[in-house]
Amino acid sequence: MGIKALIASSFSKSDYKKVKEITYSVLKIEAFTSVFLAIILGTWYSSIAELFTKDVEVLGIVRSVFLFVSATQLINALSFVFDGLHCGVSDFSYSAFSLMVVGTMSCAFLVYAPSGFGLPGVWFGLTLFMLLRTVAGFVR
Repeated sequence: MGIKALIASSFSKSDYKKVKEITYSVLKIEAFTSVFLAIILGTWYSSIAELFTKDVEVLGIVRSVFLFVSATQLINALSFVFDGLHCGVSDFSYSAFSLMVVGTMSCAFLVYAPSGFGLPGVWFGLTLFMLLRTVAGFVR
């Protein structure tokens, strides 16, 4: 049974203690997994990238991307857990509203960031998007 289904089932039975237990368990698992993955990606990025190219310039670009991906693993994991929680309790209107607000803010940043910061500006914008989604999921 999926996490969303477990949460929905417990929520429909008004077993809020079980909803909390499931949420905390998933948060712990996701936090551990994302930190572990970030360490693996951060440590092995050059070996992974060199499987696809030996070009020094491309490897430099890939390095910056891998560092962003590694650094944002925990933020992304938390965002997805909160999304699952909101779907499990059928809080779709809040999810949709928060996604529109967060998306608007991130798009405003992404309109200007690439011209000033280049590719890292795009990655900062994507990081901002996921960070704001995590905050929005946690606040509710």
